[in-house]
Amino acid sequence: MSGVIKNEILARAAQVYGLNLTEMLHSALLIYRRRPGLGDLVWIHESAVGRPAYWALACALEASTVERFYPSPGCLQVREELHWHIQRCLHRALVRDGYASGAMRDLAFGGDLGL
Repeated sequence: MSGVIKNEILARAAQVYGLNLTEMLHSALLIYRRRPGLGDLVWIHESAVGRPAYWALACALEASTVERFYPSPGCLQVREELHWHIQRCLHRALVRDGYASGAMRDLAFGGDLGL
């Protein structure tokens, strides 16, 4: 999944789901199961995903005890597995609810085919 699509998924989810995004993210965090070991960190920049998406993610992560995150000014750092999990949950919701862009739908279709 390209960085542009990853940012678009989070930004689109914030635009579509508004205040419910924090609750959606919290629900996604509740079903996340971390594997032992340390994965690479992924940086999520406020300028890339937009303020509403950034703050919804920061609030959900702050309220969660599932995984540590590392806030920096204008940037959140999360482990790669957690980032992938959040992206997949939001991506599925956008496709299911009919709000996904063409590129997002193609990505979901390709994933279903194992491409």
